[in-house]
Amino acid sequence: MAVDTDMADGDGTGVMRVRMAVAPLDSFMRGVSRRLELRRDPATGAIVAAVRDLTTGHNVRQMPPATTDHGE
Repeated sequence: MAVDTDMADGDGTGVMRVRMAVAPLDSFMRGVSRRLELRRDPATGAIVAAVRDLTTGHNVRQMPPATTDHGE
């Protein structure tokens, strides 16, 4: 699982708690060639979770969904 370090609280314990909580899910996902990535959107400050295919590198799913320049 990839966690953007900008999500960390002052002492980093929040990031460590997230990593520990999702470790079983991450293990399962690697078995099916997927990776969970968490990051903070710089424009909105929202946490974005994305599932990436490890073989192709493409995003399989992202929450919240990516928006276009047209606001769709």
